[in-house]
Amino acid sequence: MKGIEQFQQRLHYSVYPTQKFKTTTCLVSFAAPLSPETIAARALLPYVMEKATEAYPSIELFHTPLEQLYDASLYAGASKVGKEHIIQFQLEVVNDELVGEPVLAEAITLLEEVLLRPNAYDGAFQPLIVEQEARLQRQRIRIGL
Repeated sequence: MKGIEQFQQRLHYSVYPTQKFKTTTCLVSFAAPLSPETIAARALLPYVMEKATEAYPSIELFHTPLEQLYDASLYAGASKVGKEHIIQFQLEVVNDELVGEPVLAEAITLLEEVLLRPNAYDGAFQPLIVEQEARLQRQRIRIGL
C-alpha cells in the first residue's frame, strides 16, 4: 500500500492485523518528559493540529477528506503517564474489505498530513485556533474533564 510505504519511510509503526473489527484504528503516540516549560504548549498542540493542515487550512476543509473516507474519525489529545507527557493522534476508518477500496492507505496519507504538514505560517499556528483551543482547555480544567 502506497500510503503505508511512505509513512514507514518517515516513522516507525506497528500493524496488528485482525479480522474481528469493522474498523481499523491508527494510533500515533509521542512521549517526552514532563516539564513546566513545555507542559502548556504540549497540552494545546494536539488539539490545534487536529483542526487543519497545510492542504486543508480550515476546520471545514479538513472535515471533507474525513467524510470522503466513509466518515473516518480523528481524535487527538494529551495526557500524563508517570513522569511522561504523552501526545496521541488516533484515526479510525472503516475496514477496506467492507467497502472494496483502499481506505486505509488514504487514511494514513491524511494522518501523515496532520503530523508532518500542520497548518502553520511563518513557524506559528493560526492565532485564532490557538486562542480558541486555549479557551476550551481552560474550560475543561474548570469543569474537571
